[in-house]
Amino acid sequence: MGFLSFPIFIFWYFNSFVALYILFLAVPAALLSGITLEYALRYLILEDKSAIKSLKNSLSLVRRKKKETLLIWLITVGLRLVGGIVLVLALIFVVFVLFLFGLIFYLLAPLASIVYIIFAMIALIILCFLASGFINALLSAYWTLAFKEINL
Repeated sequence: MGFLSFPIFIFWYFNSFVALYILFLAVPAALLSGITLEYALRYLILEDKSAIKSLKNSLSLVRRKKKETLLIWLITVGLRLVGGIVLVLALIFVVFVLFLFGLIFYLLAPLASIVYIIFAMIALIILCFLASGFINALLSAYWTLAFKEINL
């Protein structure tokens, strides 16, 4: 029994190390690269720089304006949370209304309700894409205005 527990301990120890690596190194690196990418896109489009130069400039901007960038990112996280909650609540309302119409169609003509369900699902998917695009467009405008403000 002791012989088999040693590999399990090594496996558990290795998994713990990997989890700590992901927590302390990979997550901040991913956040930094995401923020750098947001600024790099603005350098690329607004200031017409090359891809490499815009990445270098955006990384230096993040280093120079740490507090402002962190505040912008935190506000973005809050706006995404609020947008997601509003989107889910609106989606629940729309699904409820579509369900009521589907129930009426089912009571009147069961075969027509199948066609209605197909079209309602397609419309619901399109509506989700449009709402998500609207939220992302607002957040992109927010990042652009923040970029212009701190890149003076």
